[in-house]
Amino acid sequence: MPLRTQLLAKSLFVLSALLLAPNFIPVKVDYFKDATHGGEKFDPALAARLRSVNDVVSYTDSLATARSIDPKSLSYGLLLTDVIQRRFEHGYSSYRLSQNWVASLAGSVKRDLAAVVIPDDILTFDNAACSQQTMVLMEALGRKGIDMRTVLFHTHFAVEARYNGAWRLLDADVEPEMTAATATDAASISATRDAFGVYDRVLSFPKFANNFLNYPISYGAVNAKVATNTAAFHKLTKVASRTAFLLPLLAGIVLLRRGRRRARAHARSGSVSTLTASGSTSALNP
Repeated sequence: MPLRTQLLAKSLFVLSALLLAPNFIPVKVDYFKDATHGGEKFDPALAARLRSVNDVVSYTDSLATARSIDPKSLSYGLLLTDVIQRRFEHGYSSYRLSQNWVASLAGSVKRDLAAVVIPDDILTFDNAACSQQTMVLMEALGRKGIDMRTVLFHTHFAVEARYNGAWRLLDADVEPEMTAATATDAASISATRDAFGVYDRVLSFPKFANNFLNYPISYGAVNAKVATNTAAFHKLTKVASRTAFLLPLLAGIVLLRRGRRRARAHARSGSVSTLTASGSTSALNP
């Protein structure tokens, strides 16, 4: 087999190993460097227990049953929000190399590409940004058949859920002090300058004004999916991260097999030529 073929095959095997290796490296590149808020409700024990949306919904259901709370009620929505507030501490979660190394490294080009948007994947982390906590909350609300819409502030992201025909703001990340009596929609909080004081404990007035007063609040379509393109990218790159090593591996195997077949064919051809030449010599020298 030619040396060139051997070297090329070895290079492909090395490339295959390099593409496989990140799947075993649980390192997260922190592109956002987003600090926690401090004074959050975060419960490490709950974070260890709730690792999927099914876990979140089942746990909330158990609490609601014990308290005789209707899953279709505002009280359930507030309870679910509280569970998510205790499940996460603030801070962007981005993919570890071992989870999805293609998306993780894509964050070096555009950091949002590494930020996790698939709810079950978000729940593999203890920390989540406002948008990520809201995505988990929306997925859980959707499973209860609750109408909802995203609420986009100047520097914040939350959701409103509709109960008895009225919108109610559910803010998992900032953790305002909301009850069934004080919960209302974002527009009303803005118009009354937070008359009920639900954000008093968690936001300074300048930060409150920056999101509720100084800039317009925008809303998503009712029950619209969010970050669908990024979610599709993450599903695709997760498959690519797991299987990319196969292409150079198979190419190297095919290259070696072809090289060996050619070497054997060349050897047989050489043997036949030798035999033919030997036979000719014998005929000339009886």
